Amino acid sequence: MRKKILLLMIPGLLMVLVSFGQLNLVLQVPPLGVMQKAQLWNMALVYTGNSATVSIQLTLVSAKDNQPVMTARTRAVFLTKGTTVVTPREVAPVRYDYLSPAFTDRDPNGFLPAGNYKACYTVITSDKGAAALAEECIPIEVQPLSPPQLVTPADKDTIQTPYPQFSWIPPAPLNIFSNLNFDLIMVEVLPGQATNEAIQQNIPVYTMSRYKDMVHLYPASGRRLDTGRVYAWRIIAKNEGEFIDESDVWTFRLATPKKDSVVIPYDSYIPLRRSNEQAIGVRTITNGLLAVRYYSYAKDHDTTVSFYGQDGQVIRSVTRKVLYGENFWTFKIDGAFEKKKVYRVEVIDERSYKNTASFTIQ
Repeated sequence: MRKKILLLMIPGLLMVLVSFGQLNLVLQVPPLGVMQKAQLWNMALVYTGNSATVSIQLTLVSAKDNQPVMTARTRAVFLTKGTTVVTPREVAPVRYDYLSPAFTDRDPNGFLPAGNYKACYTVITSDKGAAALAEECIPIEVQPLSPPQLVTPADKDTIQTPYPQFSWIPPAPLNIFSNLNFDLIMVEVLPGQATNEAIQQNIPVYTMSRYKDMVHLYPASGRRLDTGRVYAWRIIAKNEGEFIDESDVWTFRLATPKKDSVVIPYDSYIPLRRSNEQAIGVRTITNGLLAVRYYSYAKDHDTTVSFYGQDGQVIRSVTRKVLYGENFWTFKIDGAFEKKKVYRVEVIDERSYKNTASFTIQ
């Protein structure tokens, strides 16, 4: 059977007309982006015979390894001479069989997972022993509506801590991803160098791969950051190990500490923990400076930090700004605190949980 193919280009739409003698198959492919399974069934069948009963079979193949990831078959559709416009309603119910774990959304009206595919259609008639009247394959590319977006550190920001907290917003919508994870790349920007050039060419100062969360604290074991340098960073989103999209490139620098300031190692910060978590014991303060770190899941707000003596009475209360994620605070311990006595520092979070740590002064 001789096949003739005609491509019709319309802005935002590709129409593929495939001729198999008696049947012309016109496939309508939506633009790149998010795609529902129902959108796979928009087409027209132009039949030159008198009548026929057909069903449409679809095999969705991954462009990555050419392996089938989903098959589907419609109910019977009756064709008469002329053009039959096919919509999801006309072919429902459609039977779907999923061959890949990437298809976590089993709803017939759900979304296709992100990725590149080849959709192969076969129109089969049962009138003459299940003969194929038409078949054709078209490319499909499912992409998120938005790339990952950086949040903190803000672009061109000057940060006060040598342990920056990175946070970002994932690509949307989330329900097209079965195993979304992120790579983080941070490089030094050389004098006179563009940020995009730096992120592509320079050796990374720090990298992180296959990270699931959207908040990451620069580790104490990482390379020490220099106050005289500019750093650029980017987030790369992947699904099932396959590249999806990447964020813009932002930069930040570390503020120059004041002459009388003290650089405190990360491990010297006492973590404030909820009362139902395992205590870390009593820390001993030797330099008259109490350093604590507190992780907040709430939006930026002010909070009260209270200090209690052994009798449970409040010795002092101060107000501190709380940022989402890790917070690093230092407090000067003066004559209001006596040596060899145990004190408690406490913050009450947005859920009314007490976050505490105990310390003593040498």
